[in-house]
Amino acid sequence: MDPALWAEIRRLHDRKGWPKKAIARHFGIDPKTVRRALAMEHYSPRKPPGRGSILDPFKPLIREILQKYPHLSAVRVREEIGASGYQGQITVVRDYLREIRPRFKEAFAKLQFRPGEAMQVDWTPVMTLPVDGTIRKVSAFLGTLCWSRLTYLEFTLSERLEILLECLKHAFEFFGGVPGEVWFDNPKTVVVARVGGAIRFHPRLLDFAAFYGFRPVACTPRRPNEKGIVESGCGYLKRNFLAGRTFRGFEDLRCQGIHWRDEVANRRIHRTTGRRPLEMFAEEKPHLLPLPAKPYDTRAVESVKATAQFRVLFEGNSYSVPPRFAGQVITLKASMTELWVYNGQEEVARHRRSYGRKKDIVDPAHLRELAELKRRVHRSALEERFRALGPEGAKYLEGLVAQRINAPSHMEKILRLADQYGQIEVLGALDRALQYGAFGFEYVQNILFERRRRRAQGPQLPLALPEHPDANLDCPPRDPAEYESPLEEDSHGEPT
Repeated sequence: MDPALWAEIRRLHDRKGWPKKAIARHFGIDPKTVRRALAMEHYSPRKPPGRGSILDPFKPLIREILQKYPHLSAVRVREEIGASGYQGQITVVRDYLREIRPRFKEAFAKLQFRPGEAMQVDWTPVMTLPVDGTIRKVSAFLGTLCWSRLTYLEFTLSERLEILLECLKHAFEFFGGVPGEVWFDNPKTVVVARVGGAIRFHPRLLDFAAFYGFRPVACTPRRPNEKGIVESGCGYLKRNFLAGRTFRGFEDLRCQGIHWRDEVANRRIHRTTGRRPLEMFAEEKPHLLPLPAKPYDTRAVESVKATAQFRVLFEGNSYSVPPRFAGQVITLKASMTELWVYNGQEEVARHRRSYGRKKDIVDPAHLRELAELKRRVHRSALEERFRALGPEGAKYLEGLVAQRINAPSHMEKILRLADQYGQIEVLGALDRALQYGAFGFEYVQNILFERRRRRAQGPQLPLALPEHPDANLDCPPRDPAEYESPLEEDSHGEPT
């Protein structure tokens, strides 16, 4: 019997006065159905006869287990009754546990804070945006003072520990002071381990907290009253700022967020306090701890080994360093926006931090340094080869370097002459050039050419001249070496 039939039977009997048998004949149903409908003051579907459950023989054992361990999980209950022969699915166990366990909603006391006592912080994912050619998740960091409800907002592209610490530092600088406590919602970057009330915070967070003088507090899991202030702020951010707005990129989102934070969120009349956060903050600020003289260095610190291509790797991107550090272990430090590389205390490289993927960020100065380094290595190799020619080569090299601006070019050309004419012949030419103080490829080449030309002509034969009474052919002999001097140079240093 469905609800419509039940309602019509009641109407015909109670309002029209039809007898039960007439109603049964009218609908073609059994008179017992009519009597059952009239007996129900309110409609209730008839339950089919129950079928036995595979769990029925184990229900007394389950009740006994729950008396000893009221909060035992369904998995553990299934293990316990499985040892006694239960072979059914865990879903049946879960359904039965929901029936017999008491259901209640826990009440939470509203927390009260004094001025300057605490700030609650949290991340909330908001959207994805293209950054450096890659789609990145954008998170909003919110830090809200628990008494005045003044809020600091900053959008970030990462939730790493150094980003969290930098956001906290920015929040303290925004407030102009430090609250006595900072409450966190148990992020893995903050809470390394937690067993009940025993909490182990990240050592770097504790160092940061000691520097600024606040006490870190990790909210109790499943206690919404302990983080309700900042979570309410996250909801307000999404409803009032993000909903219905468009952004041209991350920088546009950041700029619009700053304007909304300062001109809307912190100037509105707060629903809970009934006052504007900025007005209340004027009363709260004297209760904050003073900022230290110098800010904390929140940058991530890693020891990295530069590759043979003089690069260091960080978050999937590569950054150039001076080529002299290739293969060495150096220190990398990264902030939210920049990346530094140090050799000991010396800063050797600085780059804008990239949030792309597989990007190669290169400083042109490092490429110029590589070219200069290659030139020095090439020159050193040339000098070694030149000295290896012999004593004349070493001596000639000193004069060449002293007098020639582009000495490596002359060295290369003279070494090619050694390959062409042979080392012994070139050494002779170098010795001859040293006698005249002539340093340069052109001089050595001319000496070699002249000596080869003379050898090619061979010995001079006597000339047979006709007799003439007035001819006087007696000439004094001359030293042939006088004709081996290098060519004269003009005023510009070019051979004539």
